[in-house]
Amino acid sequence: MNRIRLTYVSLKYFILQVSSYLIGIIFPIYVARILSVPEYGIYGFIVSMWTTFDIFKNVIPFWSGRMIARGGRFVKSSMASNLLISIPLTIIYILLGPLISNVVGVSLSIYLISSIYIPLSYGISALTSYIKMRVPDKLGYGPMIFSLIKISLGLVLVEYIGLFGAITTLLVGYALYFICFLKISISEFEEKVNLSIIREWLKGSWYVTLLSIAHRLYDNL
Repeated sequence: MNRIRLTYVSLKYFILQVSSYLIGIIFPIYVARILSVPEYGIYGFIVSMWTTFDIFKNVIPFWSGRMIARGGRFVKSSMASNLLISIPLTIIYILLGPLISNVVGVSLSIYLISSIYIPLSYGISALTSYIKMRVPDKLGYGPMIFSLIKISLGLVLVEYIGLFGAITTLLVGYALYFICFLKISISEFEEKVNLSIIREWLKGSWYVTLLSIAHRLYDNL
């Protein structure tokens, strides 16, 4: 990549990221103003649960991104393995539903619907490892779509259906984020899922997992 191209990619990514941040920051302010105090507390709790279950989402992309950068075609293997990791985590999240519902006071239906976030997040992380290495100028598209959904659909849903609208807005935003990155990456999906390379990634991921856990514990503290 020549210097002019690198400057263009960096500038484009910077503009998209800053724009996404400035647009997206309107949504949490609006949510805080519209929701009641108990609802806003539940909203914050669900989002914090999401970040806790994100703990393993970058373990496989840590390795796949490096191999993709060297010319490998592993985006399909990366996404398949990340989605498989998300399945038991989603099951655990759902099984905690009755307990969380009783302790926190969140509606069980809202909590169960919010579980959709986990496979979406793990899918996005896997696709990001490809986009970051092969088409970095498109890396900001997903966050921009997510931010636009929050200030269009979100401002309507939160106004009329409150907490459910806030959670639904985020899920729709993440779904479109995932679809956008999937469309960008779809040309690479002719490859077969490489089980042997997935096993190698998992074998070498123990310290990445420990670092991720330590980072999450630090953030929570």
